[in-house]
Order: sequence, then structure tokens, then C-alpha cells
Amino acid sequence: MNRFSIRVAIADDHPALQVGLQEVLRNTGEIEVVGICRNSTDLVDLLRHVACDVVISEYSIPSGKYRDGLELFGFLRRNFSEIGIVVLTTITNPAMMRTLASQDHLSVVSKADTINHIITAIYATFAGTKYNSPTIRSIASCMHASSIDVVAELSPREIEVMRLFASGNTITDIAAYLKRSKQTISSHKRSAMRKVGASNDIELLSFILNGQVGISPLDAQPEGVDSVGAILQDCDAT
Repeated sequence: MNRFSIRVAIADDHPALQVGLQEVLRNTGEIEVVGICRNSTDLVDLLRHVACDVVISEYSIPSGKYRDGLELFGFLRRNFSEIGIVVLTTITNPAMMRTLASQDHLSVVSKADTINHIITAIYATFAGTKYNSPTIRSIASCMHASSIDVVAELSPREIEVMRLFASGNTITDIAAYLKRSKQTISSHKRSAMRKVGASNDIELLSFILNGQVGISPLDAQPEGVDSVGAILQDCDAT
């Protein structure tokens, strides 16, 4: 390992991706993988004990104490502000892509793009800037203006509440999951309904499930291509 190295932690539960990505990053000569985690609990524990410069995390990972998605990334930003975040995702919904791509502290890479874009994102994030891969930029730019206006008005918390609601969770379930009061969750839901113009739960679900506000339910996240470039094909072939 060179004297200079970027210390990277990986959070992803796909074994082939873990192994393949670790090998590719090691071959750069300037990136050191300091840990591989399967959930947010393990990731946060690692960051509290091991020096790290950049976290590479799948958007949806098995539930841990610190959740996943925007909930996890917000926690990392608040508690480990010196560590950059690169998000890997298979999400193809334009509005959700724009929500991710618009976050100032996140670099976002689609798993449909080649492995080189992850490396570029690591360097950019380490340098204090951000990088979104070509697929992310392309998908995010496909939104209609009206949808962009709606999503821009929604807060990250409102988006998360809507996503959980569309997955069949009750207000009580969501409150327990996000560790907030039922009154707070109800307030987020009412605010989101007002912003998207939904007058009842059926209309709200229709907006979400039809992709009109670009929020994919937890159990409906598109699986997409289970690889970054040809990395998994190469791993599976060995």
C-alpha cells in the first residue's frame, strides 16, 4: 500500500459484490478497504473504531439499528461529518434519483454503470466534492417539470414516511421504525398529502405506486442489474 491511501468502508450485503469491489479498489494502489459491513449497525460500529475517509453504501441494506437509505445517510452526515458517502443503487425511478442526486453530501453511482465510476466517485468525495454517475444523471433528468416541483417540496422525512406507508406500514409501525411519535409521523403524512394534492389514503397510495411523485415502496425497490459493470459476472464465473 502506498503511503497515501483513501480509507474506504463498504456496506453491502451481496457477497460477490463485496469481494469483487474490494479486489478492484485494492488494485488502484491508493484505496484501502478498512472494513466490509452487511448492515447499518455493523457500519456505525466500524466507523466508531476504525479511521475512514469514504463510505460506499448500497441504498437498501438489511435493516440495522440505523436503518438504511436517507435515514442512514442523514445519521452518518450528522455523526461522522468528516466521512464522505458514495451511494450504490439500482433504483431507476426518476424522482427518487433526483432526490438522491440533489443531496449535497452524497455521490451516487448506479450499479448499471461500470466500476470506474465508483472509483471516480471515491476520489471526488474524498476531495470534498460530489459525483453522480452517467445513469444517475440521465435518469434524474427525465423527470417532468411538474413532478420535479412536487418532489422539491417534499422533505426527506416526508419521502421516507410515504415510502414506508406505501409498503403497508401503519402510522404506529412507522413511528416505531423511525423512533418518532405517532403525532410527528401523522404530521409528516398530512404535510406530504397536502403537497402532492392527495385528499385521502387511496389517492396518496395511487400517487406513490404510479410513480407520480417518484417514491418506490420498500418492498418494490427495483432489483435492476445485480452488478456494477461486469464485476459480478466475473466473480460468478470464478
